[in-house]
Amino acid sequence: MRRPLFALLAVPMLATVFACSSDDAADPFALRLGADAKDSIDSIYADPGTLPAYDRSQRGVIVKFAKDTDRSVEDLQKLLTTAKYDGPAVTSGATVYRISYRTERGDKNNTGVVASAWLHVPTKPRVEWSKLPAVVVSRGTRGQGKECAATKADPTEADDSLNVMIASAVGAGFPVITPDLAGYANFGAAGNPPSGYAVAADVAKSTLDATRAIRKILPDISSKNLFVGHSQGGHTTLSALALSNDYGVEGEVTGVFVHAPLWLSSRSWGALTNKSALSLLGITVQSSPLTAAIAVWYHYTQAELLDGPGEGVKMFKPEFQAVAKKFVENQCLGDAYPDISSQAVYASDLFDPSFADSVGGMAVYDTACADAKDPAVCAKWKARYTGDRPNITGKAAAVPIVVSYGTADATIGADRISCAKDRLEKTDKLAPTWCVEPGKDHGGIVPASSGKATGWFAHWALGEAAPSGCSKDGAAIATPCNGLPPND
Repeated sequence: MRRPLFALLAVPMLATVFACSSDDAADPFALRLGADAKDSIDSIYADPGTLPAYDRSQRGVIVKFAKDTDRSVEDLQKLLTTAKYDGPAVTSGATVYRISYRTERGDKNNTGVVASAWLHVPTKPRVEWSKLPAVVVSRGTRGQGKECAATKADPTEADDSLNVMIASAVGAGFPVITPDLAGYANFGAAGNPPSGYAVAADVAKSTLDATRAIRKILPDISSKNLFVGHSQGGHTTLSALALSNDYGVEGEVTGVFVHAPLWLSSRSWGALTNKSALSLLGITVQSSPLTAAIAVWYHYTQAELLDGPGEGVKMFKPEFQAVAKKFVENQCLGDAYPDISSQAVYASDLFDPSFADSVGGMAVYDTACADAKDPAVCAKWKARYTGDRPNITGKAAAVPIVVSYGTADATIGADRISCAKDRLEKTDKLAPTWCVEPGKDHGGIVPASSGKATGWFAHWALGEAAPSGCSKDGAAIATPCNGLPPND
């Protein structure tokens, strides 16, 4: 995996694009450019202060609005060229902001919080503003700690799939919003635990509310929304699509493009508590450090969110509990995780034996919870594992989906992406389009196929011709799904 990998709007740079006369019928923004983005960047992530009592009418309301560093056409093109982007040349620069907006968590109380995000406004829109869709970009795994927020990363880093997704979309003339997800802004505040790693309801809500937030600032764009995500962001994107039926979206979801999505059963993370299975497969912390890190991020953040403060450490062995808390709160995506590797040979060694004996067999082999060490713990976590890959049904099932995948992907191997394919096609009865790139790895798939993504955006939202090089049958995804853990 590659390292990582805003309702008033003052846009001085856009003065040459938009007239300032309130009677100019061709200028839908004329009445909305009268105030500066006056908040500091630091305030985006800080305590937002006293806000009105939260209810769902507050979703997407802008709390803080800060100016960020703009990106020229040349800046964006340089980044994409360095990343070996295979797509059309950039035609637009970006006026950049950071915002915080109101949303809610995926807990049982639907707790109201603020979420942070980037907003990239094209300096040369692809078409007139009333026809432009919103593009919502979801980032891959970065870590769950305060400093791991995607919007805090270096935006000039070419070896970062998030920057490539943003640059290719705004560089093609589309407005782009990139949520950090709830949990990063106002980090550590009461009622605001770390973002739930791959917890479908938690990540989906702040993603869907980004469609509301962007229209508080750009109210005259169209009602169309295009979602794109990579890896963990693919899980976020597909979770948002699935939950859009019930939670709602501002406008409509018009199309979804996911790069190498982590659309796997979350039993996968429970399986990492099963030492016998890990030993049989030879999966150690040293051979697969990221999977061990995800086992910690997933279980800790899930428990903190759903069970309450202090619950995140309780499934780990006593001597690892303080380390686990420090790890989640401070460790971002990296190449190695010494706090974990110093504690364990197998990821299962990190967990309390009672917890591992309660969930490990169920996760890997679907053994009955009645036979588990603690049947209640087994049943609770089985519901969580299976619930974090929700079915895409109803209106959401009619949304076109394109999946890109590189045949050299060692992070989500061929026998795992086929599980995602089976879930979409055989279980949910969908017909996604597949863009398979020979020889591309987990990070390389993003620059290789982001040009196709912008082509699909223009096809779905503007009626332009669909890009070539993709197939409905997905014949290149031929390796059968690995049946362990069960593909539910």
